[in-house]
Amino acid sequence: MRSFTRSCEYVLQFVVQLITAGFRSKLVKHVLHYSTILLIRRSSLSVLKYTKMVTCVFLLLLTLASSKQLLVPHNRSCNTPTVPLLSYHIHVLFPSSDILKTKEALALQVHFLKEFNLVGQPNCTMTAGDPAATFTEICAFEIDWQPAGPFLTSQYSFFIPLDHLLRTTTWITRNRGSLDILIHPNSGCEVEDHTEWSLWGGTKWELNSNIFSCEYPGCVPKTTR
Repeated sequence: MRSFTRSCEYVLQFVVQLITAGFRSKLVKHVLHYSTILLIRRSSLSVLKYTKMVTCVFLLLLTLASSKQLLVPHNRSCNTPTVPLLSYHIHVLFPSSDILKTKEALALQVHFLKEFNLVGQPNCTMTAGDPAATFTEICAFEIDWQPAGPFLTSQYSFFIPLDHLLRTTTWITRNRGSLDILIHPNSGCEVEDHTEWSLWGGTKWELNSNIFSCEYPGCVPKTTR
């Protein structure tokens, strides 16, 4: 039993290392492996050993569930000047409690949609943090009326392929009025994309960078925000 306990402890230490290295998919494989053993060998296991294995699987699942709370290590490759900036986002931030600001933000959104022929077009379908380098058309994300992702206020955004960057950023800069805008690249280095490599128009809002799950070039978040 001691050898099994040590084995379980080793696996737990290993999966924590996998998480901090960004390999959550491998952790899922470990959970499936142990679960399969439990299903196949249940009748041949003693009550004590079966209980220990169930506990191990439970701890694996608990580790997986809490893995998003672990700090993502800073990948050195994000510190080089050669990280490809694959696409951009334009965000318009506004306090939904302010009726006049909200009205202005919605009017700007409609104006942008008309200017770039997006009226009646489907919203963006990619994950919010996906660089989507092969996507060639501008698209709009839905409005977040409540804080979401790194944003602590209401906001909406547009996905901007590189070929449309100059025209769209020039237009939004000239037409933002009293609204605050954030223009940032999408490279997979989410922290740098939203902080060091971003541009603000108007007031610079505080962002919650602790929620980011990608921190290496080309990384695509596994879940939407």
